[in-house]
Amino acid sequence: MKTYTKLIILSCLVFLMIIIAIGCGGSGKQFEDELQEQNFTLQTNYDEFIDEEIDATLLDELISSFTPNVWDFIILIPDIPIQNSTFIQVGAPTENVENQYTLEIGFETSEEGITLYRMYTDEKDVVLQYIVKYWEEETVPDILSWDDVTWELNS
Repeated sequence: MKTYTKLIILSCLVFLMIIIAIGCGGSGKQFEDELQEQNFTLQTNYDEFIDEEIDATLLDELISSFTPNVWDFIILIPDIPIQNSTFIQVGAPTENVENQYTLEIGFETSEEGITLYRMYTDEKDVVLQYIVKYWEEETVPDILSWDDVTWELNS
């Protein structure tokens, strides 16, 4: 092979390595996170469950067993943040009479530390869909219509 052709091939390889490094945040951390298996912890006001104990049936049973006028809750916490989200939680607060469920999600941000978004619904299936997708598919809900309640963390 001619020296000129070798230089072109080498330049292309270096360029590809740079593109890959930039795509992985420069440090390869994103790639490392993708290689790690995601594990979850599920906390309730009564118990805690570790990854292999969690399934869609358990999530449904816990949400279905919320007692009216009692602050029942579940918090699903991934070991590795999902799109910067560090938890999703659902509760049935006593103050929330019209809507049975409160759904909240928290994100790590470099600017504020943590941001918190909230939505209310009386549809258990909607809540279950968000929670199961977060756990099973590692998908963050579309929070465009949710309320930013980060200010509550500082009050």
